[in-house]
Amino acid sequence: MTKELIKGDCRLFLFQVMEFGFNAKLFDEAFLKKLKKEGRQMSFVFTKKYYSVVYEAYLRQASHCVLGIMNIGLIEASGKQLNDATGILLQKGYVGIFREGWTRILNLVQHASKADQYNSKTAFEWEKDFAELFSAEPGRNWIGYDEYLINMLMYYRNSSGENGTD
Repeated sequence: MTKELIKGDCRLFLFQVMEFGFNAKLFDEAFLKKLKKEGRQMSFVFTKKYYSVVYEAYLRQASHCVLGIMNIGLIEASGKQLNDATGILLQKGYVGIFREGWTRILNLVQHASKADQYNSKTAFEWEKDFAELFSAEPGRNWIGYDEYLINMLMYYRNSSGENGTD
């Protein structure tokens, strides 16, 4: 019976797309070098903004947050279709898919702050909390997208008054 079970790919969707792109010869070393540079720059900017001090541990945490946000952006933009995701990554790079994910988080922040009106969190604190909640550490099962969907459903529902909040 256990032979019939199929284990799904638990890696980050971004890593699955990268592997698919390299195997299909759509990505080359120059493209990878460009992506690495974008990833480093975004992690550094994220660290400076949300942790204010640039320490190695904060850079690592920021890079995991950036990876999680990029995964959300890539999944949302592609419908989790490898072919579509590969084209999107080629076209937009890391910065573009990060922006896709960050737009989703900003929408979630807006709804969360409306729904949780008695909470004293600022939009800045919501952003950081969601980024950390959705962070993706390579080598571990990533549940950030599931967390994103749960929070999206909860806060969108609550901010629209479907649970009696209006």
